[in-house]
Amino acid sequence: RSQANAGVTVQDNSKFGRSLVATQNFAPASIVLCEEPLLLSAPETDPLVRQLHAAAVRAAAVDRTSSVFGQISEGNWLRVACWLVAFVKAPDSTQQALLHEVHTTPDPDSPLAATADAQAHIFARVVPTVLSPSAEGVSGLLSQATIRSALLARELNAHDMLGR
Repeated sequence: RSQANAGVTVQDNSKFGRSLVATQNFAPASIVLCEEPLLLSAPETDPLVRQLHAAAVRAAAVDRTSSVFGQISEGNWLRVACWLVAFVKAPDSTQQALLHEVHTTPDPDSPLAATADAQAHIFARVVPTVLSPSAEGVSGLLSQATIRSALLARELNAHDMLGR
């Protein structure tokens, strides 16, 4: 899927996971890596995204098990809904690659872990009510642990390509 320039190597890093590391200096604007995305988020206009987003926002408004909920913007809930819909519609091989081949372990001191825990708690409750396996293109339901890993895969590895 990807093509890397000579002068780079893949190394495992305890803090960042598997990383591409330069083994030489590169001139400014050099293309070091070119790859196709593993998964593109579903569009905000997707009916499943709208339903999942609305259900998650409602559930978070009444569930106060985490102080993090007040810090999560509605836009963030929407981005996560877009990602989860794309994730459940993706082929199993893509899901497995995202869960097992990309970095999904945040720095323990990062607030990202608490946010992912809180969002996974809410989405694990609402996913079964919105994304049934009979919905078009949905491959199956997600556990809270799988949702957390999918969210962290996005947060730690995804790049927003707005306007491209």
